[in-house]
Amino acid sequence: MNDNDKFDIDLSPIDAKIEDDNLFTELERPSVDAVNKFISTTHEFKNQSKTKSTSNYFVEYKMLVKSKYHDSGIITSQAELQTYTIGPIIHSYPTEFIRWIYTNRKSLKMTESQKDDNDYIGFGILIPIYEIFELWNQYENQKRLKELFEKMK
Repeated sequence: MNDNDKFDIDLSPIDAKIEDDNLFTELERPSVDAVNKFISTTHEFKNQSKTKSTSNYFVEYKMLVKSKYHDSGIITSQAELQTYTIGPIIHSYPTEFIRWIYTNRKSLKMTESQKDDNDYIGFGILIPIYEIFELWNQYENQKRLKELFEKMK
């Protein structure tokens, strides 16, 4: 953990990596690359225990503390990965992807929500877990189109 509010944990100092290319097939390589990314970067960890009953991720972007609003969550995170835990299950997504969903929340028709914690009220969006792969495809397609337009300039 850290004390600078930019991310929750930086795993890069551990310097762990799966390197033996002879053990893995080409089909397994993307999984190995994903694990290597997971164990070598910064994470924002979010306990999403309510996802079990709601089937939504709650992605905070603002909070109200002592009658004052503050940007938070996806707005302020400098972690490379947003890592959601649901009991023993871990889901991890690039921050830029979750930030893209937040930025496009109105056109994607994401529901706004709030949660009351003991010390503050958090404001966020609900991302239906069953839509995450379709959202990823939209994000990737938009990225490819943007790159294509940049090449055409």
